[in-house]
Parts: sequence; structure tokens; C-alpha cells
Amino acid sequence: MTVALYQITATITAWNGTNVNVWHTKRGGGTTSDASLAAATIQQFYDTVKAQFAASATISVDKCIDLSVSPPQYVPITVPAIVTSTGSGRSDARLACCISWRTNVATRSGRGRTFIGPLNSSAISTSTGLLASAVTSGLQTGANALLTALATGSVDLQVYSRAANVGYTPSAAIINSTPDTLRSRTLR
Repeated sequence: MTVALYQITATITAWNGTNVNVWHTKRGGGTTSDASLAAATIQQFYDTVKAQFAASATISVDKCIDLSVSPPQYVPITVPAIVTSTGSGRSDARLACCISWRTNVATRSGRGRTFIGPLNSSAISTSTGLLASAVTSGLQTGANALLTALATGSVDLQVYSRAANVGYTPSAAIINSTPDTLRSRTLR
């Protein structure tokens, strides 16, 4: 079953290996320029928040898949330049900041998450163990700007529910001050 979404992959490469964030946007008119616009906007988000990443992390938006056709197909995108982190040092590779995307759907399928990490050495307060306020406010600003930028075109950011096979438009981004761990990111 198909759904009118693009699936865009961002790859974060750091000392601990490769981490991947998967984003979904509306397919819009289904043109390559829509896919490139969505990819460029997501890359711009990473450029805005790159100081939160560990030193020497590189971030690139490198793949786009059209989920509206069966079987899903790669869409050629104009890949923006790779972003290199401006952060310093590094924290525990398993810890990340979680951005929760909230939609108007009250069930679990109406919520999405994006993990930002590995974090830089000053991202976590040594006295409280929580994320530093500069990190949470910087990520909140970046997430809000991403929602606004994608909402102005035909490629709104989406929270994809596999169970319902539908995308929901997020209305808010919530940054929790507690560092989080995504199991697939843990060191093995």
C-alpha cells in the first residue's frame, strides 16, 4: 500500500560510527524540485543545530525515496553541501537529545521522534546530568524554524504511522531536557 510521502535520510558520521535519521515529508506535486526543497530544508535544520553535535561529526542529507509508488523508488535530489559540526569534544555516544514531534492525533501513531546526537562535551550539565539550556533552546529554535519552513511549501514535515499508513502534520516540537538513548544507537 502506498502513501504520498517522501522518506529522506540524513546520515551523521562521527567517531562512534554512522547514525541515521529518517524524515518524512508530503510528496507535494511529486516533482524532483519538491524532493530537493525538502532535502535542502532538512539540511538547513542540521546546519542551524550543528554546534550541538560532537566535534568532527559530519551530517549529510543523502537519500530520498518516493513512498507513493509501488515498489518505492529513489528520487534524485540535489544534495546540499555536507555540514560539519562546529561542536567541541564529545559526550557518551549513546546519549542524544530527543525532539518529539506532536500532531493533533492523540494516539501513539500521532507522535514522532528525532534523535540528535552524538552530542558535544558541553551539551550535558555535569552538575545536573540534564541537557544544557543552550542545547535545548538551540534545538527548539531549529525545530520551530524547520516546521515553519516546510509548512510554507507543498512538502510539510510529516510523522509517518506505519500502522495506519498515513502521515500526520506536526503542530509542535518538544525538546526534553533529559538526555535520551535510542537503542539502535547504542554501542555494540
